[in-house]
Amino acid sequence: MEVKSLSALLFAAAAALALWPQHRAAADALQEIVVTAQKRDQREQDLPITVSVMTADAFIGGDVKDLVQAANYVPGMVFSRAPDDGLAIGYRGIGSAARTQAFDQSVALYIDGLFLAKSRLYTQAVFDVQQIEFTKGTESTVLGKNASVGAISIVTRQPGTTLAGELRATAELEHGGGTVDGGLDLPMGDTAALRVAGHYNDTNGWVRNAATGREVPIDREGGVRLSGAWRPWDGFDTALSYQHSDDLRIGVPYQIVDADLPPQFGEGNFDANESELTDYNKNRETTHQTRSDFVNLKMTWRLDGVNAVSQTGYVRYRLHFDDDFDFSSQPWTDFVRDEWFTQETEELRLVSTGGGRSQY
Repeated sequence: MEVKSLSALLFAAAAALALWPQHRAAADALQEIVVTAQKRDQREQDLPITVSVMTADAFIGGDVKDLVQAANYVPGMVFSRAPDDGLAIGYRGIGSAARTQAFDQSVALYIDGLFLAKSRLYTQAVFDVQQIEFTKGTESTVLGKNASVGAISIVTRQPGTTLAGELRATAELEHGGGTVDGGLDLPMGDTAALRVAGHYNDTNGWVRNAATGREVPIDREGGVRLSGAWRPWDGFDTALSYQHSDDLRIGVPYQIVDADLPPQFGEGNFDANESELTDYNKNRETTHQTRSDFVNLKMTWRLDGVNAVSQTGYVRYRLHFDDDFDFSSQPWTDFVRDEWFTQETEELRLVSTGGGRSQY
């Protein structure tokens, strides 16, 4: 019996070893994801760091519209949004404190390699993405000093070489509203191509404001991106993109709750109803509006054993926030903010392309 058992065990082991390369090849084909977390194209499984990747299919399937919603699908990530849009973002319980609006976040944000310095831009609408990479861990050496806890890299879809397009729409049946996304690839000969992508979201909230009769918060977001790619000869390519976004939020789903609180100061019950009012704007609600513009130019020279990259960026935003700061049906106290921000960046880097022991 022992000889037969040993023979059977050896036969099973030999069969497993014979089939292992086929299973491994199939698994690699299914699971291979290329990321740019270290500013070079690498397979995710080859990285010595933890990177969670949200693919385009997962992004669309989850009906994700911004990074706040994307955080629900990323293990160990928390992204909270306070009533006045103060942000707290972190990985594994570590991150910048909320409302550090005048400072950079310890989780850095990039869109197609362009660094976005201010957290006001973290809540903008995200659309037409190829994937989103969430790098967890200190990456200050590779990604810059602001990535002391980690980084988020949004990789948008690049222009295709054939004429193609898509249009996608979703509807919010319970509270009303919907979202429309679309993109169009326009080849321009053999060496250039354009892509036009757009996004519009208009959805109502889940809390009824008795003072105005609205279901809040109401989110109205619009964005358009024009991307161009040009490769005049082998060894050199350039990508240029411009994006404009307009994000508007009307109302907030927050209450001051106390059983003994007089009605003019708040509600006695925590539920899906509130009563808030302000006379400082036409909506008579807390209103946040942010308009942003990005210009991103990336040129890559592919030399022998090294890539030389120049990345030039321009970022600006303008915002107007009016917060009903007493959270009551009385127009007593408002917190009004107007901000302007402009950023110009230039990054030059040399990236080795070899697969040896040493890379830079």
